Amino acid sequence: MAGVDDPGHPTHVVLIGLTGLALLAMVAPACWLALWRGIVRLMAVLAPALAFGRAARAVIRGSAESEFAL
Repeated sequence: MAGVDDPGHPTHVVLIGLTGLALLAMVAPACWLALWRGIVRLMAVLAPALAFGRAARAVIRGSAESEFAL
């Protein structure tokens, strides 16, 4: 698993995106609002697929069983 200090970690991408959104909010609030709403809608659409994928991976790996095994 990649650590926070790992150069391959996507944290910098998220921070750059948030910085861009903050700058857009200062320069063009109407554009920022439209973009923000679009991003939230996209995340809402993708969330069930992400949840299903994570649950399927946990079942395949047997991670829940191993966590509660005696």
